[in-house]
Amino acid sequence: LLGDQKLSSLYLDSLIAISERNNLTKYLGIANHRRGNVLFYNGDFKQALDHYLIALKYADKEEQSKLYFSVKHNIAIIKGFVGQNSEALSIYSSYYQYLLKGGITDSEIEKYLNNIFSISNTLTKSELLDSATYFNRLGIREAKKYKRVDHLAKFILGEGYNLYFKGDYNRSKDSILKAIPLLYRSNDDLNAAIGNLYVGKILIREKSDKALMHLKKADSIVSNDQRLYPEFIEIYESLYNYYKANSDPEHQLKYLEKLISYDKNLRQKYQGLYSTMTQEYDQPQLTKEKEAIINLLEKSNARRSNGIAILALILIISLSFAYYYNMRRQIYQQRFEELIESGISKRLSSNRKYSGLKISDDLIQKILDDINDFENKKLFLNSNLNLSKMASILGTNSNYLSRVINQYKCKNFSNYINDLRIDFIIDELQVNKVLRHYTIKALALEIGFNNAESFTNAFHRRVGIYPSYYIKELNKRG
Repeated sequence: LLGDQKLSSLYLDSLIAISERNNLTKYLGIANHRRGNVLFYNGDFKQALDHYLIALKYADKEEQSKLYFSVKHNIAIIKGFVGQNSEALSIYSSYYQYLLKGGITDSEIEKYLNNIFSISNTLTKSELLDSATYFNRLGIREAKKYKRVDHLAKFILGEGYNLYFKGDYNRSKDSILKAIPLLYRSNDDLNAAIGNLYVGKILIREKSDKALMHLKKADSIVSNDQRLYPEFIEIYESLYNYYKANSDPEHQLKYLEKLISYDKNLRQKYQGLYSTMTQEYDQPQLTKEKEAIINLLEKSNARRSNGIAILALILIISLSFAYYYNMRRQIYQQRFEELIESGISKRLSSNRKYSGLKISDDLIQKILDDINDFENKKLFLNSNLNLSKMASILGTNSNYLSRVINQYKCKNFSNYINDLRIDFIIDELQVNKVLRHYTIKALALEIGFNNAESFTNAFHRRVGIYPSYYIKELNKRG
């Protein structure tokens, strides 16, 4: 009944009401979990999360362990949608270990394969590409073992997606093109849309005319589905950029409007969840470009211009511009308050372990102890630091060090060092007022970055606001 939300909701709401009246806590957990699944399937992630949290409250970790971990897995998926990849990865890892510990029963094959795919996909998003490859290959073996063609298609797609971020575009394209027919056969249209998007992006790099065909296939799938996913906004970015590069202002405007509309719908429908904005464009830039395109079209055919319509459009754009900045200000203020309340210990990721590292436990522990000493001595502030130099400082080789950081810190070397530097300067700026008078470039050099741009980008990626805003708000507080 997942597809029939109205009928499913009716039955489940009745079950929840009966369970509440009779204090049947066991069934409250089950019913709210299933109610959340119906809402999740139909794209209502906010209400789905509400029901998952209720289910988690009633699901006993010991007596109802399957329910408990299943609910947490679904919460992790929602966390992934809003960019909380580190938190999601921790939950996926716990569920993975739980499933392996109990043995995979026939009823758990679906959950097991879905969990492996969630891990691999999140590792790719976290730029832990080698680890993602490990889980994609594991998923392919397990999907073949259990004869699950639908999951096999997803893992082939997942590795193609992963290869794209490794820069291996030929193998990426081959893998995704192999997966797409299997995805269609499994009625997995939304993953097929992702596949067509990335094939289209690769073909644009190759300057192939076939790029547009794949991008339009992705657009067609998404346009016919009522559910909203943050990943799909890139379809409209790609189509907009394609027509911009080909000097086609009419189609450029069409897909710019789709891009703005999709982004607006995401923010409106999931304002409690969707905390990230469009990565390639923010709303002010989009509205400026929209205005420029309209002016170009008006100049090319003055007779078709309509003064009143233009004034109305300018008014709408101006209001959108103001609305966006107000929303962004509120989001930035909230993130600033969170930074003030939290310390480094809350921002740093805890160590996590995945199988397949192939290094002795004693050596791993030594490297981790040396890493801890490295962090305590603030050696990450050295601007000349790279993987080889850090390995030399720790008395190990760069291969082992890279793998330990990748697996235990859940990030690559570059992001690991950058995050240490950002966490350091966040706390230093709170207590050292002199530093607040430094230029952004001077601050960047002070903590080991080579330029202001890389520092600003790393700061924003880490905490969601820019250093200039953070310093300004600190100064307001005295």
